[in-house]
Amino acid sequence: MHKESILMNDKPLARAGGFVIGERSTMAMSGQEIVDLLKAGVPNADIRIEDVRGDGEHFSVTVTSPAFNGLNRIQQHRMIYAAINGKIGVELHALSIHTREK
Repeated sequence: MHKESILMNDKPLARAGGFVIGERSTMAMSGQEIVDLLKAGVPNADIRIEDVRGDGEHFSVTVTSPAFNGLNRIQQHRMIYAAINGKIGVELHALSIHTREK
């Protein structure tokens, strides 16, 4: 992944949790990639996605699936996180999740 860094005195601004504050990914995940991962990981899902800031980095997703029937919200969100496969905070900056039973 290519990154561009914001430097001060030729050094990255700060480090936090292994990430350099001031670095910005130039290869963010697309909305379609998120939808593809969710469709593969959540059976029979209807997915609505929105780029909430129009910057390709902040998404809101609503996932409706019969796979959520009988599960509590935490279990439903765990399914979403499993489908996204560790990409939040790496390739995907922000994802607001809404789940619904079908």
